[in-house]
Amino acid sequence: MPLLSKDTIKEALSSLTDPQSITVEESKALGAASFDVVFTLLQHGTSAVVEASWNPAIAGPLLQALPHRLIEVHCRCDPDTARRRYIDRASQRHWVHTDHDRFNDDQLWSNETAGPLLLGEETIEVDTTQPVDIQAIAKRVIALTLST
Repeated sequence: MPLLSKDTIKEALSSLTDPQSITVEESKALGAASFDVVFTLLQHGTSAVVEASWNPAIAGPLLQALPHRLIEVHCRCDPDTARRRYIDRASQRHWVHTDHDRFNDDQLWSNETAGPLLLGEETIEVDTTQPVDIQAIAKRVIALTLST
């Protein structure tokens, strides 16, 4: 299946914005537009692996309306680890994400957006503070995808 990454789409759309003056609000708007692209593709029958951080209040109804079986792989860690990883990778990420302006955005670390969506037929939770057996997870997803 193809991989649809919200951030990859957002980075492609960033050519519409001036890198020297992008605001957090403009970055969020491009993120929302990226989700629109993802959901439009999915609504037209594209089966895919979709990678993003999901806000349940926004994504939940959209995901439930899709004509596909949903299998969620939820990667979790404690908020302090998530914040540290976010800060550590900021210098390597595309400028459109405005990471340096969002280090102290408590909404990013809120319990409202940190948990699994629990909308699909199966939710696989992965603790990313421990070594992850990616092949085992992939095999489980493939088996669930092929089962009827």
